[in-house]
Amino acid sequence: MNKASDEALPELASFLEPFVSLIRNRQSRQSLERYLTGLLTDLPRKNCDTVAAALANTTTERLQHLLTDATWNPLEMDEARVRFMSQHSPSGGVLVLDDTGLPKRGKASVGVAHQYSGTLGKQGDCQVVVTAEYVAADASTSLPLHWPVQARLYLPRVWAEDPLRRRRTHIPESVTFAPKTDLALALLDQARGWQVPFSAVVADAGYGDASSFLHHLEDRQVAYVCAVARSFGVRLPHEIAEAAESPTTPLPR
Repeated sequence: MNKASDEALPELASFLEPFVSLIRNRQSRQSLERYLTGLLTDLPRKNCDTVAAALANTTTERLQHLLTDATWNPLEMDEARVRFMSQHSPSGGVLVLDDTGLPKRGKASVGVAHQYSGTLGKQGDCQVVVTAEYVAADASTSLPLHWPVQARLYLPRVWAEDPLRRRRTHIPESVTFAPKTDLALALLDQARGWQVPFSAVVADAGYGDASSFLHHLEDRQVAYVCAVARSFGVRLPHEIAEAAESPTTPLPR
């Protein structure tokens, strides 16, 4: 089998420029380029073995080392990715805050619990990941521009408050229980810090029904559109003013 050239594709080399400095090992940087080149090929199956067989100047072992043992700061890498994407995205997009259920059985995977999953449409054994996605109109096509900003694994209380589980799965002490709405707000703050060019937040009723979540959006002066249940109670501006002016009447004993 003839192998493809060992030279990097010019377009890929240009794309990788903001990221290569975050990988300090020269061999790992080269393996990253080789692995991504392999993913861009028309190989019917793409894994370390098939990519190494198709491309020159790499081996299965080098690619496996990249994926399992090479070290870099994932948050720094994500920030570089998001800033790169933000520079190439139009302003006026929206930040979609949501959560996704990942069906999963067993007790070894962090966060697996019997909980509601939108993916399943019911309660089931799964992990839940809170996500932030950027979406905007793309002037060059009728399809929207859409890319992921960040994600956080939701850790249910049964995990967060179980010392044995935490030790077995190496959950850092800094990771504690947080409601999904708090995780979503943290992702929002991160997106703003990384200068994602969104002008509004959108979320479903799982977030819109949490009045504290809406208050935090107001405090951050972020425009938002959130779904709410039809039973969600609201007050008109004049009703709020009247309630504030009414004297407090003690409850009967």
